[in-house]
Amino acid sequence: MENMKKMMTVVALVAAMGVATAAQAAVLAQYNFNSASKVSSDADATSTAADFAVENGTDDSAASSADSGFSSFSNSTFIRGDATQLTEAAALDDDDYFSFTVTADNVGDGLNLTSLSITGWYQNDTDSGLLTSATVYVQSSVDGFGDGAAVVGSLSIPTEGSANAETAVIGLNVGKFQQLASVEFRFYTAVTTASGELDGTNAGDTIRTDDIILNGAVAPIPEPASLALIGLGSLIALRRRA
Repeated sequence: MENMKKMMTVVALVAAMGVATAAQAAVLAQYNFNSASKVSSDADATSTAADFAVENGTDDSAASSADSGFSSFSNSTFIRGDATQLTEAAALDDDDYFSFTVTADNVGDGLNLTSLSITGWYQNDTDSGLLTSATVYVQSSVDGFGDGAAVVGSLSIPTEGSANAETAVIGLNVGKFQQLASVEFRFYTAVTTASGELDGTNAGDTIRTDDIILNGAVAPIPEPASLALIGLGSLIALRRRA
């Protein structure tokens, strides 16, 4: 029994080491939105990052293509206050969000993610100054989407005047974000207002995001039989030492 426990431990360690060392870390997706471009500027040759996308939903009567999209003026995404929601739960259930997907190019390869970074800031175009806070929530296809699904991480953005940019780095170096054939990330925005309501006066309060970068590596997904053979060899080595 003791040897069996040792073998299981060795198999787990070998699998983890295989994920970490099979390929060098790389930028799998990078969106700078220069000239309102939606295209990733990454140079990784083993995966494909789809164009950054905006979903202009129908839940909010104010939501339209004029309320969220891509700006060539600020080289960023933008979403106006009247197209957001007032709570995290409402934002996650809203159909106004940004997203991108990354897929490993070769069958049998997997994405081993390490981190996701996002930069954001607040811009007050009309001096209405009615937003008192803003948060961008990130969800992934690994856990699902909507209220009740796990939030991968978030970015808090100050809204006192035209605030400086804030950056959040979300760690993804955990088991559920390893050996993925494909992954999608979505970005939802919630705000609070001085009045506690959202109306047309919030149209000039804009949340912008930029420099969205996904780091990781692409490597072959180990076959179960290969792991078993490695574990067996390790067990034999342990017995010989004993």
